[in-house]
Amino acid sequence: MLKGRSILGLTYVMLLSVIGLEAYAQRWEQRQPINILENPIIVSVDTHPYGLHKTSPTVRVLVEGEDRPIDFPMGSWDVGVGTGRLDGELVVRPSFRYGGLLDELDGLRVVK
Repeated sequence: MLKGRSILGLTYVMLLSVIGLEAYAQRWEQRQPINILENPIIVSVDTHPYGLHKTSPTVRVLVEGEDRPIDFPMGSWDVGVGTGRLDGELVVRPSFRYGGLLDELDGLRVVK
């Protein structure tokens, strides 16, 4: 009986740890500086399934001159934007790296 309680307790602690890490990551991202990419050349636009800390599908964008992919929430991406030069701006911020597992930007909005 003690073994079952130990496993249940360990599972509970792990769940609280994951919830705490996600809450910290969201607060960390909200405090990051916002960057504006003016008139970027978009190399690739593709839907991207659920990520490590994303709760819904995203649009993954690759931009010339930026080594990191940019993930926009599906509702924040203008579906009329494709590859090529964008006559406007992409508003982005650094994404939480989860111990170096991720190196990407969060897309906040597209301004035409």
